[in-house]
Amino acid sequence: MKIKLSVLLNITPALNELLEIKLPIKAAYRVQRLATKIGAEQTTANTMRNKLIEEFGGPAQGDKPPSIAPDSDNWGAFVEKLEALMAEEIDIDVEPIPLELLADVQVSAATLMKMDVFLRE
Repeated sequence: MKIKLSVLLNITPALNELLEIKLPIKAAYRVQRLATKIGAEQTTANTMRNKLIEEFGGPAQGDKPPSIAPDSDNWGAFVEKLEALMAEEIDIDVEPIPLELLADVQVSAATLMKMDVFLRE
C-alpha cells in the first residue's frame, strides 16, 4: 500500500485510541500489526524531521533539543524541505483492516476518518 508520510504521521492518535480499546482477538492482532509497521516508518520520518530541524535551526544545546522558530531566517527553507518530506510516498506492507472486525467496537467518527486508508468494507 502506498501512502504519504503526512497521512501516516497523522494516524497516530487514532491508532493509539484503537490500541487502548479492548478488541476482539482478530481485530486486536490486526491493529497491533498495523501499529508495529507504522511505528517503524514514523521513527524514520521523525529522525529525518529532526535532522532538518538541526540543519535549519541549529544543534541541541545542553538538555534542550534542536529547535527552529517561525521567525527564524531559515524558517521558509525548513518548511519547504519538511513539506517535501511529508509528501514522500512510501510503500508499507499492510493489509487494510476489515470493518467487520470492528463491528462491535465503539469508536468516534473522527477516529474512523483518520483510519480510513487502513480500513476496508
